[in-house]
Amino acid sequence: MELIMRYYEKNVWAKLKEYLDAYSRFLISSHIRPDGDAIGSALAFKRMLEGMGKDVIWVMDEDPGRMFDRFYAAEELVIHQPESNDFADRDVVVMLDAGEWKRLGNVGKLFENHPGRKVCIDHHLTSDEFAGIRIADSKSPSTTVLLYRLLNYLGLEFTLSIAEPIYLGLIVDTQNFHLPNTTEEAHRIAVECLRAGVKPYQVYEPIFGVNSFSRLRLMAEVFRTLEVFFDGKVGLMYTTLEMFERTGAQPREDEGFSDLVRTVEGVQVGIYLREDSAGTIKVSWRSKGQNDVAVSAKRFGGGGHMRAAGSVIDGTLEQVRTIILDDMEKRVAAGEIG
Repeated sequence: MELIMRYYEKNVWAKLKEYLDAYSRFLISSHIRPDGDAIGSALAFKRMLEGMGKDVIWVMDEDPGRMFDRFYAAEELVIHQPESNDFADRDVVVMLDAGEWKRLGNVGKLFENHPGRKVCIDHHLTSDEFAGIRIADSKSPSTTVLLYRLLNYLGLEFTLSIAEPIYLGLIVDTQNFHLPNTTEEAHRIAVECLRAGVKPYQVYEPIFGVNSFSRLRLMAEVFRTLEVFFDGKVGLMYTTLEMFERTGAQPREDEGFSDLVRTVEGVQVGIYLREDSAGTIKVSWRSKGQNDVAVSAKRFGGGGHMRAAGSVIDGTLEQVRTIILDDMEKRVAAGEIG
């Protein structure tokens, strides 16, 4: 069974409510290399369910990183240790801000094989089949927006502990309300978050307002790799494992690098390559206007949105760089990018 919600349809929320009414033990997770929407949606949903008297475990494949420390207590999160716990007693497993099990890392294998009911709440495009309830609205600014809609449908109180993670997802996925996915609804929800007691500077500061010395050193190195191609329409830069080691940067300290390439004057598509391990490259595409980078991401086994997409590709940095640029060259020549 797969139910898909593309916009705000009460019948789909009603099906999810059946699960919320019938079951008491929930297991939730969001994607690897989590951003503010992944963390915010997991926290908001966890706290909503706990407010309904549910027993909720939030499990992640990895530590989200220092920038998110202030948003939750250490005891709210379990870092998954393979073979240590299969959470078999959980009635329902819920994947948030991701549409494919593999996006959860090792937790994804656990969830896919779990005997419980399955739910996906997401705002990304995906073609994968899902044996459960999938609530997906690709036009939603963030997954936390979907959770705000659910909260209203359920008639729950919009407390500060829920409002803050919802605001976190909003500001990260709209880049402080300036990306084209920023909607009137996003601003309305932001107002409600402030009315609930959210202090915008307290959410902004740890995410956008602080740079470690090691991150700035890494940024200096990555800018030296910046190149533009195809009459300046495409920009590309990269990081290697050696760069991280040399600068002392932590794995999450390249957050936002993909957006920097897009800011180069004249560039319509920005590409950031990150060497995740020997033989594995993480590719992030960002675009302006109507240039659809999700098309390219899907060609390489990934996905995302029109203006923000990603994929993980096996190969050396040079090999992946070559095939990614070949794809861009063909799309520029075909008039798809410009």
